[in-house]
Amino acid sequence: MGRELTDAEVLAIIQSEFKRRKEAAEEFVKGGRSELAASEMEEAEILVTFLPPQASESDINSAIDELAAANSWAATDFGAAMKLLKESFGSSADGALLSKLLREKLN
Repeated sequence: MGRELTDAEVLAIIQSEFKRRKEAAEEFVKGGRSELAASEMEEAEILVTFLPPQASESDINSAIDELAAANSWAATDFGAAMKLLKESFGSSADGALLSKLLREKLN
């Protein structure tokens, strides 16, 4: 038998499955399969109830501004900046959104 998963591991699995459902729904919409897209979105809506509340874009942008000012970030500091943001937000912000907003601010 295996070991029990930690809360962080369970959360990572739920986040992964949520993202997978969202991406599948988008592909089904592109392929004209709205009934399958709806099914995937229903499952995503169930999964999101098990996730912590997500930070808003304005909250993320504010944090980026504060951290950028405190650390004098430039575009070349993207990796270090992402690390700090991920530590700050943990599971309350999607990594892709953090990356997108950070790139906009640093460029």
